[in-house]
This record gives sequence, C-alpha cells and structure tokens, in this order.
Amino acid sequence: MKANRRFLFVLVTSMTLARAVWGQSALSVGNVPGFPGATVSVPVQLRNVTNATAAQFDLQSNPARVSFGAPLLGERMSNYVIRSREVSPGVHRVVVYSPLNPILTGTNRTLAQLQARLTGNEFGGSGPLQASNVYVARRNGDRVAPLSTRVGAVFARPVNRREDGVVDFFLPSRPDERYLIQATTNFEHWVNLTNTVAFGSFMQLVDTDAPRYPYRFYRSALADFFGTLSGPQFHSNGNVTFRLEGADGRLFTVQSSTNLNDWENLRTAAAGLVTLTNVFDPRFPTRFFRLRSAQ
Repeated sequence: MKANRRFLFVLVTSMTLARAVWGQSALSVGNVPGFPGATVSVPVQLRNVTNATAAQFDLQSNPARVSFGAPLLGERMSNYVIRSREVSPGVHRVVVYSPLNPILTGTNRTLAQLQARLTGNEFGGSGPLQASNVYVARRNGDRVAPLSTRVGAVFARPVNRREDGVVDFFLPSRPDERYLIQATTNFEHWVNLTNTVAFGSFMQLVDTDAPRYPYRFYRSALADFFGTLSGPQFHSNGNVTFRLEGADGRLFTVQSSTNLNDWENLRTAAAGLVTLTNVFDPRFPTRFFRLRSAQ
C-alpha cells in the first residue's frame, strides 16, 4: 500500500507541474512553413496574460537565413500601433502600443504577424526565432512577471503553390550530376518534366503545368539511369533500328509491348545504333518500345 501511495503522489505532482508550466504567462513565436524566397507571416502571441496594455521585444534571428519586412498587427488590434526597426544585424525590436492605453482582453492574443522571408538558397529553414528583452506592461506601467518566451521558426517545405497554381519546388541533389525530374498524381504513372544538371545540394524547379491538376507529387533520379530511343528506321525484312542515347558504358534493356501493359525484353544494349530483329507481328498493327536500366 505504501508503494501505491508513493506512486500516486508522484503522478499527481507531475500533473500539477505540467499545468503550472502550460499555464505560465509567455510570449510565444510561432512555427510556420515557408519556401525559399517567399514571405510568410509568423504570429507572435501573448499566452495566459491578462490586463496587459503594451509590449516590446527584440526578435533574434540569423540574417543569412531569414529577413524581415514591416510587421503587421494581429487580429482584434485595430486600436493599436506597431513599430519595428533593426537595432543590430539579426535583431529586430518590435513595439506594440496604443495611445488610448486600452486593456488587451482575453488570455491568448496575437500581438503581431512578423513578415519573414527565407533567403533564396535556404532549404533548411530560418533557424530559431527567439524573443529577448521582453517587456509586457500593464496600464499602470507595472511589468508582467514572470513571463517566459517560446522559440519559433520558419521551416522550409519542399513545395510551394503560387496563387495562379504554378508550383515551385526543390529536390536534394549532388553537384554536377544530371537528374531526370518526374511528376505524378497517383504514384503509378510518372511523366517526365525535365532533365537538368545540379549545381548544389538542392535543385530549384518550377512546374508550370501544375494548375491543371488538383495535386501533384515530384521525384528525381540520376539521368545516368535513363536512356532514350530515337530515329527509328524500318527495314523491309521486318527489322527496326533505333539510336540509343544514354550514359557511356551503361547497359539498357530494350522492351516492347502491344498494349502498354505487358512488356517483353528484346535485348540488352549500350549507347549507339541498336537493331531489333523479328519484332513485328502481323497480328498486332501497333508496337511500342521502351528502355529500362540493366544495371
């Protein structure tokens, strides 16, 4: 029985501490998704604070990863004024006040919407957005204390849909490698968008066809794994010759089909001219060909 009573006492104490932490007054910077080069709004909220009338804080950030424009007031703040300036590199001072000195009603209130922009080559995120030198004042000038702070961030999401439906996206890569970029709507049928040479650890891409689809998914693969068949020449004996283009030394399997569902392996070949023999059957007026990597 003693062991049970001790366990119950610890459990109740832990729950009490949790309520105390979550119920503590705090200035909280939000966590929001962003995209390199795009501007997003990061909310700054007062939590579990009553009878406050003004606030000031310094927002610390990494200027190499994120920049800020003029902040906007939060909702239900029409009688308030917001001011901001950069006091040192990566430190923006924000002041929210009202000449009428009203009381902020409610225990949770969005004071400001910070206008944050990830730099154009930032694919990881902003890093921590930390509020410091926080001063939340009551009407008589007393400081709200104790007051904790909660760190926020802008994290980089890989896909960004513009208002016109065009999609910007980025994919990981290795410098100086050529990639084939593909898209799908069902993870079964993939279409080739482009092939490109990567210049860094990420490739920035644009899908101008995206407005035609309610959603789309993207992937990349090293182009060395892909080849193309072109320039078919049909011979009177029923043979056909293609030019196979692919990475030097890489082997590909040439396949054929009459229905785009069932595929037959014809031969394995490297880049150059490829001749296929006895591939046409009078019973099938149409035949399709494709390549698959044999390595």
